[in-house]
Amino acid sequence: YMQPQKTMEINPRHPVIAELNAVVAASKEDDATNDLAWLLLDNALMQSGFTPHDITAFNDRILRQFKSGLSLASLDLNPEIEVSLDEEDESEDGEEVDLDDFDDKEEL
Repeated sequence: YMQPQKTMEINPRHPVIAELNAVVAASKEDDATNDLAWLLLDNALMQSGFTPHDITAFNDRILRQFKSGLSLASLDLNPEIEVSLDEEDESEDGEEVDLDDFDDKEEL
């Protein structure tokens, strides 16, 4: 079977491309820069209906961006917390939320 041709068009005027290019040109290529470049490709693939080549690597890149963006020291789990039954009963209202009802393109 023939695979569809994948072409990624890059607009050099886009601020993300311009800044990424400036960082690479300044020889500041590091793991974070590589992650951003790969995430750019992953994003383009997914917007075109394809999946990233390596889902595990994609997930790792996303989590590293969360860690960096939220200034987390670690992605290790926090210690377990104990929830009292009273608090749990108060927070449950019996309603389930259907995530398909959310439209991420709507403005808040």
